[in-house]
Amino acid sequence: MSSIPGYTHGTSAVATSPVTLADFERMKASALFGEEDVKYLR
Repeated sequence: MSSIPGYTHGTSAVATSPVTLADFERMKASALFGEEDVKYLR
C-alpha cells in the first residue's frame, strides 16, 4: 500500500484523543449508531 502525502494517522504526529473508547461507545449508543450503520459505512 502506498502512503498518502500529509496523511499521518497512526503516527506520533497525531495528538491522542481526549475521548476514551468507553466515552465513544456511549456517544454511539446515544446516537443509536449500531452494527447496521457500520455495515453501510464499509
